[in-house]
Amino acid sequence: YKPARFGFAADLDYGILDYEDNTNVYGGEVINSDRDRGTTSAKVRLSYEVMPQRSVYVQGAVNSVEYDEPLDQNGIERSSTGYDVTAGVNFDLSNLLLGDVYVGYLEQNYDSETQEDISSNKYGAGLQWFPSRLTSVNLNVNRTVEESTEETVSGYLSTRARVGVKHQLKRHISLSAGADHTKNDFQQNVEGQKEQESITGFDLEGTLSISRLLYTSLMYRHEYRES
Repeated sequence: YKPARFGFAADLDYGILDYEDNTNVYGGEVINSDRDRGTTSAKVRLSYEVMPQRSVYVQGAVNSVEYDEPLDQNGIERSSTGYDVTAGVNFDLSNLLLGDVYVGYLEQNYDSETQEDISSNKYGAGLQWFPSRLTSVNLNVNRTVEESTEETVSGYLSTRARVGVKHQLKRHISLSAGADHTKNDFQQNVEGQKEQESITGFDLEGTLSISRLLYTSLMYRHEYRES
């Protein structure tokens, strides 16, 4: 809602994750029901337009992760609650550069006293640059708290950066390429266990528009994980 220079935005999200059991390479059953959970998040943003198409804002968000089963197979209680606060800038520079850049702080607190809480600075960006009418360049950076099934880990902090380029080769043919890097920092409950992993990937994609309602595409992606 933005009646004048001041703006207000609110968002409420609820999700249900229901995992199916599986079979391992030896034919044994892998129970995944202890991963079933519900997630709830709510956020509020207050903004002020300092000049046309340029705004500053503050945002606060809370979340709750509630597992269906009180304890997982390792006897660990994984439910948690968290929050984050951010301040940022949103801008549109003559339709050549669109962006949202922010910094802040996040915290995730686990119900179990044996699970180490996660707290960290938070930052992110979403930028779109249009060097020509046919080409766009995208940069996205984000940091989030993710769930884990590791017995000695409460959760992990995931920081992901991606850059992508898309070019309209012809009216009905477009080509795109991208590269990304993700760093996962695991919150250990026991020293000497899994600490970090990094995932680096790149992809190429071609899209053919057959009509206004139908298209087909071909993509190749490669990932390398180091743990």
